[in-house]
Amino acid sequence: MKQKEFKLTFRDDGTIDPQCIEQAGLRWVKTWLVRRLSGDDPFVPLDKRVDEDPDALVVGLLRDAGLAHPASSLISKAVLSLLDQSAKRAPEVPPYFSNTLRLCQQVRIPDTSTWFTDQLAQIAKAPARAEKRWGGIEGTKEIVYAGAVQAPGLPSAASRKAWQDLLKVPQYATLALTGLCRSFEDQVTHMKPWWRRCPTTERDLELNQMLFTGLKTESEKAVLAILKSSGGSFPADLKEAINRALRENGSRVVFSDSAKQNHSREALWGAIKGAGQKSQYVLAAA
Repeated sequence: MKQKEFKLTFRDDGTIDPQCIEQAGLRWVKTWLVRRLSGDDPFVPLDKRVDEDPDALVVGLLRDAGLAHPASSLISKAVLSLLDQSAKRAPEVPPYFSNTLRLCQQVRIPDTSTWFTDQLAQIAKAPARAEKRWGGIEGTKEIVYAGAVQAPGLPSAASRKAWQDLLKVPQYATLALTGLCRSFEDQVTHMKPWWRRCPTTERDLELNQMLFTGLKTESEKAVLAILKSSGGSFPADLKEAINRALRENGSRVVFSDSAKQNHSREALWGAIKGAGQKSQYVLAAA
């Protein structure tokens, strides 16, 4: 790539003028993104003093231009091409792949929706195979996380089934909840199957975070009402965990303490049984 072929133009505030990206054309944009997201931009050198993330400039450009701008459309098509190339070369992914995923985790890139929907379906169908292809669980989770932004599992979305299937895979259950849900009420709707599948070492921490966020974005009254309305069929251990998390977040509890109730029933039954046995002994002695 020769710099004389094209020159970026900047506005008075120092940001890239999206108009020049539109004029550059798809081929140039793709070549630029390969270099930029690989950490080597000859046009806008990365600021090593602050350890600048290569994707940050592109995220800012897309947010500034908006999805409707032709420049955003070119970048979107170029990003899809980079993802396709990465999939073809996996597990030996190119150096720009991780930053391409970081870009997709921060801002909507419409052309990538189908790519992520396909990857989510493959991960849900054969997790071990996908993890081998993408360099392990953590690398695969990065794809799932980006998929929550690019292909959320809304009721009418093509990706919804893939997210529902991922909810059944323990290591991706919490991320699947992120992909499926857009509100605390949605989370509560899917909380029972999530609780069954999520690894026990993670459940309490994740549940606490859900309730913390819910209480911050909704009123305590609304959170308790949602839990009471949808949580009647929750298993006892989930109800107890919810009460515990609510207390830790300074809220009132929503469910009666089933553990104490069960303990009281067992104690009462033991007392009745013991009294009955004592009566038999008395009668026998008589």
